[in-house]
Amino acid sequence: MIKGRRQVFFALLLLLIAALVPSFASAQASLQVPLEFDFLSPGARSLALGSAFVALADDATAAFTNPAGLTILLVPEVAAEGRGRRIDTRFLERGRLSGTPTNQGIDTVTGARYGTVSSSNFSPGYVSFVYPYKNKLAVAAYRHEVTNVAADFETQGVFQFNTGVGGTVRETALQAHQEMDILNYGVSFAVRPATTVSIGAGLSLYTLNLDALYTRYVTFPIETAASYDPARATFEARLTGDDTAIGVNVGALWMPRRAFQAGVVYRKAPSFEFTQTLRDLPSGTPSATSGTFHVPDAFAIGAVARPSTATMVTVEYRFVQYSSLKDYIDVQARPSGRQDQFSIDNANEFHVGVEYVFVGIPHTPAVRGGYWRDPAHSVNFTPNSPGDQTDERFAAYLPGSDAASHVTFGGGVPISTKFEINGAGDISSKRSFLSISAVVRF
Repeated sequence: MIKGRRQVFFALLLLLIAALVPSFASAQASLQVPLEFDFLSPGARSLALGSAFVALADDATAAFTNPAGLTILLVPEVAAEGRGRRIDTRFLERGRLSGTPTNQGIDTVTGARYGTVSSSNFSPGYVSFVYPYKNKLAVAAYRHEVTNVAADFETQGVFQFNTGVGGTVRETALQAHQEMDILNYGVSFAVRPATTVSIGAGLSLYTLNLDALYTRYVTFPIETAASYDPARATFEARLTGDDTAIGVNVGALWMPRRAFQAGVVYRKAPSFEFTQTLRDLPSGTPSATSGTFHVPDAFAIGAVARPSTATMVTVEYRFVQYSSLKDYIDVQARPSGRQDQFSIDNANEFHVGVEYVFVGIPHTPAVRGGYWRDPAHSVNFTPNSPGDQTDERFAAYLPGSDAASHVTFGGGVPISTKFEINGAGDISSKRSFLSISAVVRF
């Protein structure tokens, strides 16, 4: 009888917490979902070379990667790529963060237990048309898919020991769905003021489509598995965005001789408006807040060396300003009053690729390989010292991430002087890419 009363007491307490502090639920819900962007250069050849392409930029993908490279092209050409992505991301699924498990129901796990949500798709990643004029001028138009992610996951909610009531409390269960698609429609041009120098610039129209829904459910009794019954839904947070914005990129190439060249590019990314709407269920009044989603700017510099007719080595350093996402993070964290404890680090990436062309074989096929290191750039949370239960939950939600090493490979065959096909793969512990692209020359 005492046990039953205690279960009812804590269940009612949980209902009260859910009603009084929905702001905590909103931040905990949405900030679990990963922020993943594909800043890899388009094209299968680039992907196989570890995405070290800013100094090479010798095909139609240069319109986005480094517009200065467009003057390298001799004849008009069209490039098209299909790219597959698989992104695996951890999320806090269940467990007990403090106190001792009761070993009743699902309260059997000591510490945090994480699940994995996978997002995968295959879509037209890039298409462009380039019209060059005598290696002096060139113009191009393109469509590029910057990112395309979707994530669905469910959590049971973690158990904690609450010193205020002297017993166990449980976070409400979560059901989450997110879709984010960013496309880029651009035009670029390039001019070669000297034989060894080319400069280029581009103007892009970016579009954002964001739709994310996070719903919280009360569990009753406290140790039972969540049913995600709509009748037990207690709170929802929704992020929506449907916006267009302008971005620019500028680049340069220095080509003193065939054995060596260098390139640099800066990409100023767009800023989108989005809305977060919070609502108590079943009949609460929605509360909306607007914010800015700034796609990170990027800067890259690289070099290419050709030690022989058949061999090429390309290297690249890339800086990605992920910290510009802070406003997007703050809007989600602000209801908790702890936005200053959230951060996201910028990234310094290093890319290298090697290509070997079989010059003695008809159609001169090529094999390629590469490597690049993706540093940790997930959302971080710094707990107060001493912290409370909210600090404990956020720290478990956002434990940080490790850097990932990417190994790339691929090859290509010029079927004729007018048609070329390439394929590539990029594999790491967190993200994998597959690409096939074709170039048609006129």
